[in-house]
Amino acid sequence: MLLAPKVLECMHFSAKSSSEDKRRVVNYEFDLYLDGSHKINLDGSEYTDTDRCLIFRKPGQTASGRGNYNMYILTLDFSGEISDANNIFRPVSGKLQPECVFSELDAIPSVFRPYHFEELRELMEKLSECSYPGTVFPERQKQYIKEFILLVLLDAARSVRPDENTETNRHVKSACDYISKNYTKDISVKSIAAHLHVTENHLIKLFKKNLNRTPNQYILELRLIYARYLLLHSDESIQQIAYSCGFNTPSYFTKRFAERFGVLPNRLAKDKKS
Repeated sequence: MLLAPKVLECMHFSAKSSSEDKRRVVNYEFDLYLDGSHKINLDGSEYTDTDRCLIFRKPGQTASGRGNYNMYILTLDFSGEISDANNIFRPVSGKLQPECVFSELDAIPSVFRPYHFEELRELMEKLSECSYPGTVFPERQKQYIKEFILLVLLDAARSVRPDENTETNRHVKSACDYISKNYTKDISVKSIAAHLHVTENHLIKLFKKNLNRTPNQYILELRLIYARYLLLHSDESIQQIAYSCGFNTPSYFTKRFAERFGVLPNRLAKDKKS
């Protein structure tokens, strides 16, 4: 596994298309739709409400679309087996990229509205500046793509968001926003409740009703996803990762990580290097 996936292409793309030619997806693709009227079809599922959405495709899927496009397109190699960036528009067919062992990619919805949309847009812009038509500033590119993947994983973990039209669910959204900004710190249900000016019991009930989990379970999931990404895509030690992800001790981090992913952190880190 590479410390960061290789960027095969990243660019801003705008066009109008009336055709709907199908193609076989051969690499991992992330499209950030800024605006425009368009229709996307992915493995037989049709999506029409895609403004400010992230579209995620995997090798082997069948894709088509038409309409007015204003978007950033990003194509990645997670396998480490593609020697050179394509620097060409996505092929209609070809050899499929090997499946990535980073299983968190499977949890990313095909189409969803990311919470960090503006941050992702800015990262796409930076990536496009150093990725097309040819890689420049490779170290910057590596850092940008790691930040991009991390934000996507975090937003995918919270993609099932409550209806924000009610006062009750606005409390849950505010809590999620607060957690997203502070989950690497020493936060608690008490501190979150105080921030929202509600009781701890009331906050727990809101989370269970709207997200089918407690605030602590929500925080733990974000921390573990972040930790797994760092284990696979950084050279930080397990101790450094534990503390940077908000865990009080490396031993507690190791225990919860093994429960969640079925492998010890040191084993995952060792497998990455082999």
